[in-house]
Amino acid sequence: SPRGKYNARGNSQYYFFDHINLLKIGPTGSEQWNRTLDGTFSNRAISVLETYDGGYLIAGSIGDCDNMNCTDDVWLTKMNTQGQEQWNLTLEGTDNEEVEFVLQTADGGYILIGNTNSYYVGSFEIWFVKIDSNGNLQWNNTFGGIRQDKAYSVSQVPGGYIIAVESIKSNRFGDSEFWLVKTDTKGEELWNNTFRGFIWHDSADSIQQTLDGGYIIAGITPFNPGHSDFLLVKTDSNGTEQWYRTFGGGGLEFNPSIQLCTDGGYILGGKTLSFDDRYWLIKTDEDGNVQWDRTFKGDGLESFQQTPDGGYIITGDLYDPPIIKTDSNGNEQWGIRMEWDRIDSVLQTGNGGYIIAGIKDSKLRLVKLMAERPALTAQFTYDPGNPGANQTITFDASASHDPYGNITYYQWDLGGGNYMNTTQRTVTHSYNESGNYNVGLTVTGSNDDVSSITKEIIVQRLAPPIMRWNKTFGVQGDDNAYSLAHTSDGGYILAGTTSGDFWLVKTDAEGVELWNRTIGGTEFSEAYSVIQTSDGGYILAGSTSRKAWLVKTDANGNEQWQRTIGGTEFSEAYSAIQTFDGGYIIAGSARSYGSDNLDFLLVKTDAEGTEQWNRTFGGEGSDWLYSFQQTFDGGYIFGGHTRSFGTGSSDFWLVKTDNNGIELWNRTFGGHYNDRAYSVQQTPDSGFIMAGVRRSLHGNGYDCWLVKTDAEGVEMWDRTFGHYEDNRPNSILQSPDGGYIIAGKTGSASYGFYDMWLVSTDPEGYVQWEMTLGGTGQDDVARSVLLAPDGGLVVAGDKDWFTEQGTDFWLIKLGGVPAEPEGGDAPTNGEPVQTPDAPTDGEPVQTPDIPGFGAAVAAMGLLMWVYLGGRRL
Repeated sequence: SPRGKYNARGNSQYYFFDHINLLKIGPTGSEQWNRTLDGTFSNRAISVLETYDGGYLIAGSIGDCDNMNCTDDVWLTKMNTQGQEQWNLTLEGTDNEEVEFVLQTADGGYILIGNTNSYYVGSFEIWFVKIDSNGNLQWNNTFGGIRQDKAYSVSQVPGGYIIAVESIKSNRFGDSEFWLVKTDTKGEELWNNTFRGFIWHDSADSIQQTLDGGYIIAGITPFNPGHSDFLLVKTDSNGTEQWYRTFGGGGLEFNPSIQLCTDGGYILGGKTLSFDDRYWLIKTDEDGNVQWDRTFKGDGLESFQQTPDGGYIITGDLYDPPIIKTDSNGNEQWGIRMEWDRIDSVLQTGNGGYIIAGIKDSKLRLVKLMAERPALTAQFTYDPGNPGANQTITFDASASHDPYGNITYYQWDLGGGNYMNTTQRTVTHSYNESGNYNVGLTVTGSNDDVSSITKEIIVQRLAPPIMRWNKTFGVQGDDNAYSLAHTSDGGYILAGTTSGDFWLVKTDAEGVELWNRTIGGTEFSEAYSVIQTSDGGYILAGSTSRKAWLVKTDANGNEQWQRTIGGTEFSEAYSAIQTFDGGYIIAGSARSYGSDNLDFLLVKTDAEGTEQWNRTFGGEGSDWLYSFQQTFDGGYIFGGHTRSFGTGSSDFWLVKTDNNGIELWNRTFGGHYNDRAYSVQQTPDSGFIMAGVRRSLHGNGYDCWLVKTDAEGVEMWDRTFGHYEDNRPNSILQSPDGGYIIAGKTGSASYGFYDMWLVSTDPEGYVQWEMTLGGTGQDDVARSVLLAPDGGLVVAGDKDWFTEQGTDFWLIKLGGVPAEPEGGDAPTNGEPVQTPDAPTDGEPVQTPDIPGFGAAVAAMGLLMWVYLGGRRL
């Protein structure tokens, strides 16, 4: 029920600062009429509403000062179709009142939603007001008041109203949540529900009722420094969450609005700092899946709304703000710029024109724009989206539109001096060389009008492989996949962590889960490596309670035994392989005795995991081991980085030992900054390839750094490259053509978001193709990559849902059968040619189904595996 009394009075005072100006414009932008309303020092029109009778209701704030104690009240002015005032109303409290949204109700009256702090000093309550069609106050209610509660949107629904509210628990964005309040027809609360994230403070169109009686809510995700995403939440009619989607780039997304579309889907719009453009429209289906998205240039673009023709109008707010009109697919039709100080509201009228309200020269103006003349629009798409040299690309102009008939002519400038003129909507073309090409399309309409568009097409040396399937595995919370290996039945085994325990997931060849097992240690445990053993079981290496941990399971993942190894205060095992005597070699890092520094650690055990010997490698600083492999001669190669040796703060460190772990040589590589190696592989020429990072020259992150050496660890060449600000390879694999496949993540160190990143190079380390895989999450990453028997790639890592689901294991198949040759120099659509499985970091040289296959034949086994088509020996 209402608490306190609000006075309703007409505006009979003479105010002394700003004026309110209203301007109406015709279809071609010509002024039809304008009105000026005298006002006070802080007048602002928050909303302009076209009413059922063709007139307008203006709602805003009005300031008043009493002995320099200034407060804001809410004012309403009703005008007829010619902008002549019919009535006005001011709503006052004892302190500050503000209106966020106004809605005309089915009975011809009006609902206002806003905020008041007239009752709680320092806190805002939700303020809910009902007025009849003649401007008479009917009732008002307040909700909240314990914290900073701010209401931003209201919708009339059967039996009452739905209000969207943000509650700020502290001054940190990350501590905010938003909630829905359902009221009856008198504004009395019926229920409320809370959701993670928050409603942006300027976003009035943040909630809509859906066709099924539920609700769709637009907001932004909990704020991280420099990064936030749009979010959509769908609820049922009782406000219970049904699904949750996020959409984001590398930076900030904010000020979102949501509207229903006639096809049952949704259109989400808001401001973005993730792209060169500044406004982002996203069209989704009824389940929140993206159908298309567009970004628009122009500083100051602030809000959007759907127009009766199915298109959209996007408007700016401050300092010569722009207005952009699009068609139903988000393609720009026209744009103008208003020489105003600010636009507060744009509304399309029944005759196709527009009413614009805003401030110019300290006056509130209302402008009427006449309906625009439909325009010819050129637009095209191309497929594939990441083409390679000599690959056929289809350019499709079907999205072009002539409102007065059919397009009669398509003129293509395909770049590089290639032109095509045709009456057909689609053309095909290929490029002999990689590079960036500007492709232009000019269309001629039935009235001989012309329209043009140009897009930049990036052509790589080869086309990246096509995703064949992808699978996720996980429960609520973070599940992180660190290792992937082939199994003797043609499937895969993944290992990582879930809820602080080892987690083992077994799949078939198509990535379908067969079983999973959780193995818990004494405290937090993570599995970093898994391989199949000669008896068909599995050996896992990782850490528990800050100690290196080795776990042996049977073929069904049931634990047989476990051991902690290393014997120091702190140790971690990153990799394990089985030796010819049935025992194991484990590699990792351990804290030096009597020191806080880390050393490389090598431990040999028998078949039951009992330690036989151990070796450490390091100096006075910390040395981190990340990668380990048995070499052709039966010895071992270690890769990581060192602060004990080299010239920089950390350098790549490569250590070679014999089969007893006795060091033969070590090499450092690096400059004056941080250089860190994460993966090492022996190459068929008996040399080594290392992948890691070095400090980027283009931002706060790192670039990928490849170093190729000969058999003695002497550098032959190095390459540096990156896709984005921060590029981190986790695994490298030699491909059958002599090149390399790199798996990791790329993104922004400043904003803290990453996508899975895959790169293919030629034998000399030059990039042939690269691709990113990721969704709306903050940290999608690849940690392991294998060659599949059919010539494709299998990649494992994490998929970040950026919800309470957290991260899940992510298994992806790329390329391979069915191969779809595209011609030219790029075999099988730019995918790797058919090749067998190949071992990656920490996998045994022997095939897992051959008992006793040991170091004595390691070189022959690896070469046959890589080059003889994957036939089991």
